[in-house]
Parts: sequence; structure tokens; C-alpha cells
Amino acid sequence: MALTQAAHRKVVRSALVLGLALSAGTTAGKDPDLRKLQERVPPAFGEIWRLGDPAPRSGPTESLGVTLLSHVPLNQFPGVARAMGNDCWGYVSPSGREYAIMGLEGGYGFVEITNPTNPQVVATIAGPSSMWHDVKVVGAYAYGVSEGGSGIQVMDMTNIDSGQVTLVRNWTSGGYTTTHNIIAGDDGSLWICGANIGNGGLINIDISNPTLPAFNGGWTQMYVHDAQVVTWDRGDLDGRRLAFCAGGFSFGLSETGLRIVDVTNPNNPQVLSTVFYPGARYAHQVWLSEDRRFLYLNDELDVGDTTDATTTRVFNVEDPANAFFVGTFSTGLPSVAHNLYTHNGMIFQSNYRSGLRVFDALDPQNPVEIGHLTTFQGTIAPEFNGAWSNYPYFPSGTVIVSDIERGLFVARVDAEPRAVAVRAIGQTPAVVPPAGGAALDAAVFVRDQSNPIVSVDLMVDTGSGFQPVAATQNPDGTWSASTPPAPCDSTARVYFRAEVADGRTAVYPPDAPSTTIDLVVADEIVDVFTDDFSTDQGWT
Repeated sequence: MALTQAAHRKVVRSALVLGLALSAGTTAGKDPDLRKLQERVPPAFGEIWRLGDPAPRSGPTESLGVTLLSHVPLNQFPGVARAMGNDCWGYVSPSGREYAIMGLEGGYGFVEITNPTNPQVVATIAGPSSMWHDVKVVGAYAYGVSEGGSGIQVMDMTNIDSGQVTLVRNWTSGGYTTTHNIIAGDDGSLWICGANIGNGGLINIDISNPTLPAFNGGWTQMYVHDAQVVTWDRGDLDGRRLAFCAGGFSFGLSETGLRIVDVTNPNNPQVLSTVFYPGARYAHQVWLSEDRRFLYLNDELDVGDTTDATTTRVFNVEDPANAFFVGTFSTGLPSVAHNLYTHNGMIFQSNYRSGLRVFDALDPQNPVEIGHLTTFQGTIAPEFNGAWSNYPYFPSGTVIVSDIERGLFVARVDAEPRAVAVRAIGQTPAVVPPAGGAALDAAVFVRDQSNPIVSVDLMVDTGSGFQPVAATQNPDGTWSASTPPAPCDSTARVYFRAEVADGRTAVYPPDAPSTTIDLVVADEIVDVFTDDFSTDQGWT
């Protein structure tokens, strides 16, 4: 099979089996991700590092607003680590003890992090040798998959508090052996995607018997690289089970984008929306905002091609049947995006060489970075090394990060989320009249309703310094202010400023007044002469 240049950059395993005929299928070659293989660097082995220890032998990390609490290098997982880490997830036992599950080249490691400064490797489960191991938890069971085979590895964590995790079985069926990803729905459902069956699509796994999986239909129209499956809670789709999928045809490389699918009945899935976005190269992973109004998408192949820095796409999914692309935000760093999750008003991104990046999402369409933990030792570049994934859902607030070369990192986010955010909305007028009266609108976001907005102002400089013009609140919750009189043929520099009761403020643009919205003051601008240089208009 001839591979395109794009496929050489990102090749994922798929199948030649079309539909959900769960009979033996022919895998389209053992297609490892060539770039990840080519860009592997030696692992950094060492001792377990704990907060307060001298700098670890495996090398330092760089952070801002995030405290590294401990670090478990790959060699601390005997028999399964080999030379590479990959995915991670978390588990809280009935006793409240917290555990990190680390995907490794040779299986899985289970680490107690109840005391995050003193991690304890309590168990390992061997699996097939693979650069890709993915794991999710439903109840007291961890379900692991890989590109190396063994189908679904069912792991019983019932006795994990006693240091025991048991491999119940490696489940395969009807030719199914390999999987790129596994998804746990918020309703306790289980799904696989990127498998060597069903066109690599999203397939439902019946775990009514949690130790004995079975196939139960799915959406196999195209390759699905990753997905989030939730029970919708509003509108006409209230109570329906929806899958938000990153994928496309030709292993996800063609017509890549977001698909929203009603999978309430896995044997009769219905596509609700297909949404594409500018600069698309490979839709990799998606996750909803906590209020489910927006969705964030990672593209794994855009940096260095259609973008210069890690760029997250934002979609409005309030109406899943009419979802649409609304914009982007960026770290500003030339690093490849991988996995992200939302929790407690923040977005937690694992972006390979630039590590864990934490964004405040008070304004969900314009998140602001507030902290980071760079785990990779080396230059930030669009290469496949460093932070693979993270898990921010432990009740304690502990966050874990899995690193390809350096293993498991256990951290705490110290950065303080914003109390208030403000953003200009609507169309900014190209020209405002000298007499004033042009309306500019803003949206204001408050984290704590007990800390209310006390003022919203349009700050205006027409040549004598910035002066506030009070904005008024509209019935829909937005705010509006009118430009004051200003000399004709001048420029009015403006920005919005909002303040809450405890005195904290926010501005838009975010670095105002260094950056402002500049308005031309005039009754009208008339083009006296234009020339597009397409034809000779006779002048010299």
C-alpha cells in the first residue's frame, strides 16, 4: 500500500473490513506511526523523585504555576516499562485512595498517589509490546488496549488497596486483536476505536458482565481516532447518548474533522453534525467544556504545516445537530498537540515537548494559559517526544502527566484561575462618527456569582489619555458602551475593562492598554482612487 507524505507523518492502524461485520478482518499492514518511531530518544532512567529531594538524576523540569510533587521514571515499572511510556488514567478506590494507571511499552503500571509526594508502584500488568497502550476505567475494572494485539485486557482492581491487580483475560473475538484507543462513556459504557475491525470506527463493547466483553454494534462509517461519549442533558436530544468523534476517511487523514453521532442505539447510529475547520490536517482528540456548550479539538499534524504553534480548535455544540466552528486559541509554542481534558474551569493539555499546559477557561472561547509543567528535556519543537496525556480528575486535585521518555509525573496546579474575564463581541465598526454614539459590545464572565460585577467600562483615548465610558447591561447579559465625541480624522484607541466586587479586574484585549482596538473617527471614508494593478489605468 503506497503511503502519502501525510500518511508518513501520521499513520494509524485501521482495517480493510467495512461495516461492523465482526468476523476476521485483514489489518492494513502493521503500520506504526513512522514519525514517533523515527523521533524516539533514549529514556531517562533514575530513582523515584519526591518533593524535597535533590534534583532528580533523570533531569529537571520547568514549571510555572504548577508544582511537581513526585516523578516515577520508566525503570521503576519492572518488566513492563522497557523504553517508552504512553497513556495514563486514574482510579479512586472505595476507600478513597487514589491511583495512577500508566501505559507502558510492555503493559500497565498502577501507582498509589494518595500521598502525591510519596508514590508507590503497587502492581504491573504485562501486555503486548507496543508504543501505544490506552486505558480507561469503568467501575473497579481497567480496560486496556494496544496496537500490539491482545484485544481488550480486562484488569480487576477490586483488591488494589492490598497491592493486587489481576489480569482477568485478554479478550479477542472474530478476528479482533488490535486497537488504537478506548473510551469510557459517562454512563459506564465502553467503546473502542481505531481497531482492526469495523473500518476502524467507534464500536460499542457490552460490559454488562464486566469481565467478559462482547460486541454491541457501533458507528463504522469512517476511522475514528478518539471520541468522548456522553448522555446529553438538554433540548430535543435530552437523554440521548452522543459520541463526539475526531476522525475521517483513509485512517483519519481524509476529510478529517468533528462528527457528532447519536449512538443511543449502537446498532442504529445517526450522524447529527459534520464540522470541518481551517487548517485541518489530522483531527486527533476532542473534549467538551464542562457546561457542554463548547468542544475543544486537537489536531496532531498542523504545527509546521498549516500553523506555527499549538492551536486548539473551538466548536459551538450547544445544539449538537447544528454544531459549528467558532475559533481557536494557542500556546504560542511550536509543539504538537495530543490530549486535553476540562475540569474545574480549566483546560489541561498534554502537548508533547511543551508538556502540560493549563488554561483558565472562564471565557470558554478565549482561554488564557495560567500554568505549565514542561517534562521533556530539550528544545520545544514539533516532534513526538515528551508529554503524552494527563488526568486531572482526582478528588484531591492532584494531576498526573504521562511522558514518553520519562514516565509518570505527579503535580499540583497552584495558579489561581481568573475571577473575571471580558471580551469584545459582535462586529467592531470600521468608522465611528465624530459626534459619538457608536455602540461597542462586550461579554463579561464571572467565576463566583457571590463576587459580582461592579463596573464595566469602555476605556477611550482620543489623544488626551484613557477615560472611562460606563457600559450598561443588556437584557441578554451582554454589555454595551457608546463612543464619545472625538475629532474628525483622528484615531480613538479603546479597550474594555471589567471589575468585580473584590477589586480584581480584566481587560480586553488581554494585554491592554499596550494593545487596543483602534477606531477611525469620521463621518464617512470615501475611496478617491483604487488600483488593483490588474489592468493599466494610465498613470505612472
